[in-house]
Amino acid sequence: MRTRRARRLAASAAGCALLAAGGAGAHLLVMRQDLPALLAASDLVAVARIERPLGVDPESGRRTPRESYRVRLLRPLAGSLPEERELDVLPHDAAPAYRPGDRAVLFLQRVAGSRNPGRFTYLLVQDAGHPFVLEPAWAEEVEAHIRAVAAAAARGLPSAAHRELLLAGLRARAPVLRRDALAQLLVPDLRARLFPPGAEGSRAAAPFLETVDAPDLPVAQRAILLALLAEHAGGGTGARFRALERAARDPADLRALAQAAGVLREPAATSWLAACVRRPESGALRMRCAAALGRPWHRAAVPELARVGRDGEPALARAAVRALGGMGGPEAEAALRELARARGPGRRGQIARLAQLELRRLARSRHLADAAADTPPPDGPLPGQPDRRSRRTP
Repeated sequence: MRTRRARRLAASAAGCALLAAGGAGAHLLVMRQDLPALLAASDLVAVARIERPLGVDPESGRRTPRESYRVRLLRPLAGSLPEERELDVLPHDAAPAYRPGDRAVLFLQRVAGSRNPGRFTYLLVQDAGHPFVLEPAWAEEVEAHIRAVAAAAARGLPSAAHRELLLAGLRARAPVLRRDALAQLLVPDLRARLFPPGAEGSRAAAPFLETVDAPDLPVAQRAILLALLAEHAGGGTGARFRALERAARDPADLRALAQAAGVLREPAATSWLAACVRRPESGALRMRCAAALGRPWHRAAVPELARVGRDGEPALARAAVRALGGMGGPEAEAALRELARARGPGRRGQIARLAQLELRRLARSRHLADAAADTPPPDGPLPGQPDRRSRRTP
């Protein structure tokens, strides 16, 4: 027991020493775990077989707090394989849970200052949410896609090439590639670069919006895509949303559809969310739909939210009151004032106090907006704007 404990402590100390020796370049934690970010942080991307995962003693087979993986590198996807093909690899802070014999794509960063080939010469960049385990059915597709992304990244990842790769990822059979493409499209700055405003952005987004119509792709993926690219969808957003509404069946699809409906400025989305709030079978989904209505373009749902705030279950009523506050506008404020008039120590009193808080928040936001509009910049008005200070009474 003492010997095993000493070995564990020694391995931990060795890992800490290597991290210290490498300095800031030893292990760059990747906050965005999509393919371009992982490739940018890696010195080597390779297909590897997991010989020994974390937490298994090779001598006894018992579980231990082991600090490294033992892997055998099989072939490179980006970078060159070292001479030593069997390595001990230090994990990311949130390590993937591999099993012995798993084949996975590993994104590896070289440890600066390591003098022991095969021992802690690389750190694993990816986290538990991105193990990139290769299932036989789509292993070749994943490897080819990662090679293509690496080649495009070496050229600076031009916008046209990036769009082609994202589209290929969305249409892939491998779920890991579809998830990665969606994760990239969730980044607002990237969407702004790939799909600029106007006709150019609409032309670029057209092939992506076609995937929303593909019945063989998951409804959740199609719903998120429609929400992300709705500004480029033209007049087809409502029809696409109604098609997704008919196709959505399981809870994951309905949750994604509620998320998409919240950002869509479509009467069909508002109607679906309001109807969803009335559905009796899923309290969590009803609350999600109520929260999604809390945007100015869903003001047609004010009567439904007011009814829920007055008669709904406590948690759902609170979500409805907050949604009314998020909407703003005369209709929503009138509904909040009505709810704020309730009296009593129980549920109605709690909803009344929450409605009063929302009214005060709206009034404060209005006051701040008016003050900002009435205050010129410190060095005078912007070019072409009147100087409001000249109209003020001394």
